Order: sequence, then structure tokens, then C-alpha cells
Amino acid sequence: MKNLRDILNESCGLAGAVNIPLASKPVVSMGMSQQHRGEAGTGCCSSDGENLYLKKDKGLIKVVFPRDFDYKKNIPGDMAIFHNRYATRGSVEEICNVQPLLFKDSKFGQYAIGHNGQLIDVNHEKDKMLKGGAIFQSTTDSEILAHLIAKTGKDTIEEAIASEIVKIPSAYSVLIMTPSKLIALRDKFGVRPLSIAQMGEGYLVASETAAFRIFEDEAKFIRHINPGEMVIFDRDEVKAGKGFRSIQYVASSKDLEAWCIFEGIYFSDPRSEHNGYMHEDFRQECGRKVYEENKQLFEKLKMEFGDKIAMIPMLDSGKQGSIGFSKASGIPYKEYFMRRHNAPQPIGRSYTAAYQEEREMIAKMKSDLRSEKVNGICAITGDDSEVRGTTITSNNKRLRKSGAKYIVNVVFSPMLRGTCREGMDHQTSNELIAHQCDYDLEKISKSTGADITIYLTPPGLHELAAENYRSGICSGCFGGRYTTSLTESK
Repeated sequence: MKNLRDILNESCGLAGAVNIPLASKPVVSMGMSQQHRGEAGTGCCSSDGENLYLKKDKGLIKVVFPRDFDYKKNIPGDMAIFHNRYATRGSVEEICNVQPLLFKDSKFGQYAIGHNGQLIDVNHEKDKMLKGGAIFQSTTDSEILAHLIAKTGKDTIEEAIASEIVKIPSAYSVLIMTPSKLIALRDKFGVRPLSIAQMGEGYLVASETAAFRIFEDEAKFIRHINPGEMVIFDRDEVKAGKGFRSIQYVASSKDLEAWCIFEGIYFSDPRSEHNGYMHEDFRQECGRKVYEENKQLFEKLKMEFGDKIAMIPMLDSGKQGSIGFSKASGIPYKEYFMRRHNAPQPIGRSYTAAYQEEREMIAKMKSDLRSEKVNGICAITGDDSEVRGTTITSNNKRLRKSGAKYIVNVVFSPMLRGTCREGMDHQTSNELIAHQCDYDLEKISKSTGADITIYLTPPGLHELAAENYRSGICSGCFGGRYTTSLTESK
């Protein structure tokens, strides 16, 4: 199926380190492990206790920070923050929009900011700032945070953040660094993830817990930053063994929590976790749930096709759901599509391609089909989502050409029905294949070349999220609740 990388932003990736020797190196490594969250730009800002140093550019980490990059010379110090960018607002072509954003002088001195999410209802704030004479160095919405902080009458930067950022309801996880402090916070809904680990005498912060796993026994996961919480790592206090401070800068509750469920469905690494539950396990549960919700149909297909039936994952995003489906149904799991990890040019993610023809070419180049294996079978394909439909249409054509007798497209998430306001670049319903087909399953199947298309139901998704993640979720794009609706109801 067309997965989310083809249309939705994967949020951005954040990483930070405090009291870690040459901190820029481990944060870049953590950024590399989170590059699936953003490929448009990358940057690292470091502190030696007196000054901030910045290196950033458009493109992938391996290009901006090659093997021979001199970290000690360019971004020295024992404190650093890192940002992977996938643009939601602000031109992807301009380096000024690549983060961290560094401000060399303010009432609080130097500070840098990295933001994951998309700020809601901020245009009026920016308009007021512009009318008041403010000058913006970028077109990204993240810079609004910096201006809000700078114009307060508070004495410390953490007080300024606490008093001003509440004006923006969501969606943000943010890292802010001065020469002496690293500050990490999440909005009151907890839309985007952010977690803390300890390594030696210092601390690490990252969007995903999988980023800590690259250090194995050296880094110990401590906890997630709570919705509405600000955590302050004071460089001198950490060095003195006093740990970090916490401020609940805005009230939050389980009723307000609206963690983006796409982190579980797709965005986050399968080996990251939320509330102690691994995403790969959740994705397998989604596969099991789809089978249970459509058990009668799949048992009928098993009877009809016998051993000529297979669950075929659309790698890599459909792998875990397909495993769960196969375990529950007894239908054999077969990787007849295999991802080409060294695919010929053009490479990259098909959503970032400028033209439909290029997206289709990328989709074909990404995977190799064992065509002789699908002749005469019932091919059940599995993926995490169906958005624009480019990839699945291409793959269905390939399956038909190879002799597949019957095609069932299984989607391990509900039908996308609305736009996202919380940090994914999915701004219009017209881009959705479901919208284009009037949310009619038969029309969707006809459009993509399938015999049947099946989605996980919204109630099934909410049930699994409550059982496994034990948290409220944002599911507005599935026809559920947005954080904005929660704001309006409070």
C-alpha cells in the first residue's frame, strides 16, 4: 500500500546531550538513527559552556556530517542539540529553514531551538509580531517560538518559555539550548514524543527511545517527558551530580492526552516504545485485529485457494502488521516483494519526488518481485496505510502481470478521511485516494486494481491503543478527535 512516507511528513527528529564529552558526536549518531523522521535538512548546535557553535545544511546526515567531519573543530563542547527536518511549513529549499535555529543575541543571551511538530493557530501571533516590527530570518513556524520567548518580561529563559509557549496549544516537542542549559518540553497533549536517558555522568534526550539503543548498555532509558512538562538540564548542576529539574508548565491530564497514533502505526522506529510498549508489537496487533474483524472473509478465501494463498508485506512498512495477520490467520507470510536497499537512481522517498511519473518510477525501483511465486495465487498485500495510492496501484499491476488470480489489499490502519494539523505535511483531503473515491471501498479497489480493500476500523484502532499504549490518541485524520477539538471543549 502507499505508505505514509509518500504523502505525510514523518515529523522531525530531535536529539540532545548534556555533560557528554564531545556531545555533538553522539547526538549526530542519535539523529542518524532517527533519519526516517526527516530527510530535508539536518543540523547540530553545540555548547562549550560559553559559546554556541552551529553546523547545518540541507540534505541527509551523511552529506552534512561526512565520515571525516571534524566535530572537535566545528561543533565542540559537552552539550549539544540536533534536528532532522522534514518541512511542514517553510520552504524546503531554503537553508534558513533548517534547524536548529540559532539566535546569537537576545535578552537571554545566545540560544538555539529545535522543534518537532506543527504549531496550531499561530498566524495571528506572527501577524502581531510583524506589525510590531519583528524580523524573521526564516519562514518556518518554529521561529515564532523564539520570538515569543524573547519578548517576555521574565528573568530566566525557562520562565519565559513557561509563560509564553502556553499561547500555542500544539503540536510541539522542543529542545532549546543556551550556553549553560538544555531545556526539553512537550505540549500539554503530548502529541509528539520526547524521552530522557542517562549515559555516564550525563543525559541524553531524543524523540525516540530507539535512539538510546544504539549505545546499548551505556545509555539507560529513564522516562518520557510528560505532556505539559518542561525539563531543565543545567550544565553546572548536572556536572555536580544534581540531575535535572522539572516544571509542569501547563496542566495536563489523561483526558487531554492526544499522542499521535501515527507514531505507533508508522512514524517511529519499530523498536521505539511508548508507555513501555514497543511499536513493532502494536503493529503486529493491528494485523491480528484486521484478521479478527474480517475473519469470515479470510476463512472463505483459505477454503477457496487452499495452499495458493499468501500474505505479502509491502516492505518495509507493512512487515510487522503482516506478521501479526499471518500468525492470527494461519495464512503463510511470504516476502515476495523484497525491498532493494541499493536501488538504482532515482532513490529516496517517493513523496519527496516532484512529479507523479517520478514517484511511480521510484515505487517500482524500490522493490523486487518474485513474479513466478504469485502466478495463480490469492495475493493478500499488507501495509500500514493507504494515502495517495501510487505504490499500491503500481504493485497491483505487477501482481496481475505476474498472474495473481485475486488481490486483497489489507491496510493496518483506518481509512484516512481528513487533514492533519499536528505536524504532518498532509494539508488537503484532495490528496487522499479515499477522498478521491468518495470513501467508497469498491471505488478504491477499482482505482488501485485490487479485488477487495480492507482497512482496520477506527474502533479497532482505539481499542488497541487503549489496551497497549494506555494513552489517549490524536486520530483526527481518521475521523476521530484532534487536539484543537479538545482545546475547544475545555
